[in-house]
Amino acid sequence: MNIKYKMLLMVFLFPLVLCAAGESQENAPQVTSEVTSQEIVPQVMPEVKPQQNVPQVTPEALAIAGAVQWLKVTDAENYDKAWMYASEYLKNAVPKDVFKERLQGVRSPLGSMKKRVMDAAQYATSLPGSPDGEYVVIKFKTEFEKKTNAVETLISKKEDSQWKIAGYYIK
Repeated sequence: MNIKYKMLLMVFLFPLVLCAAGESQENAPQVTSEVTSQEIVPQVMPEVKPQQNVPQVTPEALAIAGAVQWLKVTDAENYDKAWMYASEYLKNAVPKDVFKERLQGVRSPLGSMKKRVMDAAQYATSLPGSPDGEYVVIKFKTEFEKKTNAVETLISKKEDSQWKIAGYYIK
């Protein structure tokens, strides 16, 4: 039996044994045993090696995860929440009421989202017309109820260690 299983058995069975021993200790004779140093076997812990094939979390992966969550909120037509999750850059460029009006004006005619597949993601530190920073441009091929071949492009910007939406376009 390997060491891990022995340890698990000890952890789970030891309290039961103690409990049972405590109940029957009144009538049991006292037994003592002496252990000599030759009887003690040192436990050798296996060497823990760093995993070689652990995938690294990339800026693109983090930005995509944030974009997918933002799109779920947008798909649910919760434009107030979409505004809350938008980047400060976007919030400073477009007032909340204009943002909601434009987003609703673009999305409502398309109907509900039927299928969305991530097509591309590109990390950049500079985009035309935007201040330098960390960006990921993400493209999704999307099928809506009333438009079957749409391309959604999202610009995700890193702000305060979080990736937030700084732009959204549909073709």
